[in-house]
Amino acid sequence: NEHHYFGHYLGHRANRPAMIAGACACWSRKTLKGIAQVYRNMPKGYMGPERGVCEDRSHATEEVSTSLCLNDGLGVTAEAARDGDLREFVMLDPYHNQLTWNRTEQGEWWYWKGKPKNAGQMDECCAVRPIAIHKYKYSSQME
Repeated sequence: NEHHYFGHYLGHRANRPAMIAGACACWSRKTLKGIAQVYRNMPKGYMGPERGVCEDRSHATEEVSTSLCLNDGLGVTAEAARDGDLREFVMLDPYHNQLTWNRTEQGEWWYWKGKPKNAGQMDECCAVRPIAIHKYKYSSQME
């Protein structure tokens, strides 16, 4: 009975709502039902660049459009899917890459913007039982 939109939280785009990205974006039933009407009524056919409006346009990115439409149409904002130790349940990159992301040594690049200062990194980046790992398209990649 509540609105929820959760997964791998990204808050790196200035003046834009935070978004969910990666292999899995989860919505509650109430959010799914509500966004259907927003999508039915959204303007369609704009051919210019992204302008911070909930609209169906050429070259739109799914994550940005979704977060804008949920925020503007329903007042729903992104929620991080993390465990109690602030490790991600949804990974943005294959595990062999994400396990090397070191906030201390690599600095505050876009991935870290909007994340808690004590969010997990390197071998503590990811939940023990992840929900989804991005960029695995073939079973041979998982062996």
